[in-house]
Amino acid sequence: MNLLENTTELPEDMQEAHKQWTGTVFFPESSALLTSLKDDPEKDRKIFDLAEKGHPGAMLLMARMMKNTANKPGYLYWINLALNAESAEAAFTFAQDHQEELPAIAYELYKTAFKDGHIGATWALANLCRSQSAETLNTTQEELDEILSESLEIGDQLMTQEAFDALVTGSHPVQFLDEHCIPWGSGTFFIAAWKGHQFAITAKHVIEECNADPKNARLLVTGHENPVPFLGCFTPKHDEIEESDDSQDIFLWLVDDSPIGPKVEWWSWRMDILWKPSSSLKSGQKIFAVGYPNTDSKYDYENRKIIPQALVVRGELSGDSIIDGLFTIDCADFSVDIDGISGGPIFAMFGGVFYFVGMALRGGASAKKIHFLGAEHVINTLDQALAEAQTEKVIPSQSASTCS
Repeated sequence: MNLLENTTELPEDMQEAHKQWTGTVFFPESSALLTSLKDDPEKDRKIFDLAEKGHPGAMLLMARMMKNTANKPGYLYWINLALNAESAEAAFTFAQDHQEELPAIAYELYKTAFKDGHIGATWALANLCRSQSAETLNTTQEELDEILSESLEIGDQLMTQEAFDALVTGSHPVQFLDEHCIPWGSGTFFIAAWKGHQFAITAKHVIEECNADPKNARLLVTGHENPVPFLGCFTPKHDEIEESDDSQDIFLWLVDDSPIGPKVEWWSWRMDILWKPSSSLKSGQKIFAVGYPNTDSKYDYENRKIIPQALVVRGELSGDSIIDGLFTIDCADFSVDIDGISGGPIFAMFGGVFYFVGMALRGGASAKKIHFLGAEHVINTLDQALAEAQTEKVIPSQSASTCS
C-alpha cells in the first residue's frame, strides 16, 4: 500500500485535501507547524528561529529544505537534531531514507516511530516486515512475527476507521412507506455525480425482492426529513444479454437536484473522477464494502423511522471469480449478518485515495464472502440512463448541475 503515491490526476481541490491528509498521517509535526504559519509573512524566519530553539517540527522543515536543495550535510544535521529530540516523524523520515539499502536500520527507526504513535509508520513497518527476512532485519523470527502481527492489526483498524469516515456518508438504506406511513425495505443505495447530473444507485433485485414500486421510494439521507427528489427510474438496456444476467442487476434513480419546495442538500460521490474499472484490481488487494444490514434494531416503529446503522466490511479481493464480471471479496469476521448490503458501493484504495470499483450484489456471513459487480457495468448504465433521459426530455440535452 503506497499512500504517498502521486495524485496529479485529481482536481486541485482533491489534491489539496489529499495533501492535508497525508501530511497529518506521515508528517504530523512539520505539517502542524506549517499550518500554523500558513499566512505569516515571516514564516521562513520563524521556522529557522524555532529550529534553533529545538522545535522538532521546525527542525524537520529545515531538514526538508536542505534535502530539496541537495545539501546532504545540512539535511543530516537537522534530521539528527530532530531524532535526538525524540521526534517520531524524524524517525519515520530517516527510516524511509534507509529502507532500500539498509533495511535493518530502517526497521529499528520504524519501530521507534511506531511505538511513539506515528500513524504512517504502522503501514511502513508492516510492509517492511512482510518483504524482508528476520536475518536481513537483524532480529529474531519471533520478534518479527510479533511486530508484523501488531502493526497489521493496528493498521487494519486505522484503515477501517478511515474507510468508515470517508465512505459511509453517501450511502443510505433503501426504504418505502406502507399504508400507515411506516417505513420498510431492505438494501442499500448511494448517490453519485456523473457528467453534471446525480443518480441514486442500487441493485435491481433490491427493488424486485421488496416487491415495491420504485417510484414510491423514499430516498432519505442522514440529517434531513425531506426525501431526495428524483425525475425518473432507469435499468440497463442490452438486447443480447438475459435480464437475469448479473451485469443487468442495476437500478438508478435520476436525482432532481433543483427541487421545487423545501431544499434538500446531500453528499454525492464524485464518480466522474473517483472510479476505476475492475481491471485495475489485483488479487489480494484490500477492498471495502459499505451497506446497511437488516438488524433487529433497524426499525423504530414508534417514531416511524428506519435507524441507519452502517457497516463497513473489509476484505481482500479473491483470486477466484464465480462468473465473468462478478468478483469476490474474502472478508474478515462479520459482527452482524450482512443481509441488506446489496446495492451498496465497493471501494478500493489507490495511492491513499478511495475509488469506486463496484456494487455489492450478494454475500453470506457464514462463507465470509461478498460478491460484487465491476464498476464499468454501473458506468455503462449511467451513460445509458443519461441518453435515455435526454431522449425522453426528462432532462435537457445540454444540462449541468451542481453537486451538493
